[in-house]
Amino acid sequence: MTTFVLLHGAWHGAWCWADLQDELTARGVDSLAIDLPADEPDAGIRRYADVVEQGVDGRKDVVVVAHSLAGLVAPVAGERLGARGIVMLAALWPTPGRSAREQARDLPGIYTDRYRQAPRIRYDDGSTAMPPEVAVDLLYQDCAPTVASAASDWLRPQHWRIWSEACPLVEWPGLPTAAVGCRHDRMLEAEGMVRGSARAAAPLSWLPSGHSPMLSMPAALADELMRVTGEFPA
Repeated sequence: MTTFVLLHGAWHGAWCWADLQDELTARGVDSLAIDLPADEPDAGIRRYADVVEQGVDGRKDVVVVAHSLAGLVAPVAGERLGARGIVMLAALWPTPGRSAREQARDLPGIYTDRYRQAPRIRYDDGSTAMPPEVAVDLLYQDCAPTVASAASDWLRPQHWRIWSEACPLVEWPGLPTAAVGCRHDRMLEAEGMVRGSARAAAPLSWLPSGHSPMLSMPAALADELMRVTGEFPA
């Protein structure tokens, strides 16, 4: 049985996938949500991939599903795991040999102006946090109010070495890849998803959601994951 390995984005944790996991279980699909080391100041892409590899613990027949910032680690982890494929969900697309910071500087269309101008909490150790009201506006605008409020309360500080460290890959791994974008995303511009999916020769589909469809429309996301991964070679 295929296991969906679910990798969360910045400020989040494995908790954000719970509703989607319920939907996948109802469809007879196994899943594994992994807490990534956002709270470790020195955690870069390789460290994130180490944590994924340890969490998977030798499971075979896995598909890596990476949301937002986790897109930076998805191809590295996928290659290590010998994954059946990768799904980039409203994700940042790494360029081999370059950092996400360099890409954002050279290609300013990756992020929306709304996100760029939003206030964040900055700590002396270099980490940042997102104020709850900003999170509700940027990440959860299409979630039920109770879901958005609870999710914003669960957010944690994020360290950023993964953002400033160059992608260690020489080229995108030879793994089937699909992209799922969010039409009403207030964080990431559609342009970044289009460019990234084109670089990886990945088919791109869209959900009518904000940045966090695992919370706002988990059933629709589960259906879409089943559809796109159904086209991966067995």
